[in-house]
Amino acid sequence: MTGGGGVATTPLLEFQLRPAGARRNWKNVLNKQRFEATLEQNRDVTNNDDLGIEVTNALQRAIER
Repeated sequence: MTGGGGVATTPLLEFQLRPAGARRNWKNVLNKQRFEATLEQNRDVTNNDDLGIEVTNALQRAIER
């Protein structure tokens, strides 16, 4: 999973996901699927970065943890 340039570098973005508090008007099955997300930028953007790929990869890494 590399950025748009094909060179293995430090990921541009990282998501930190935390379970969110339950809402009163939602069913229990939905409460378990709510998260709060913080997006952190790890390095400066380069001309080779594809923001769409970087966001997708960052979200995928966060989900797989």
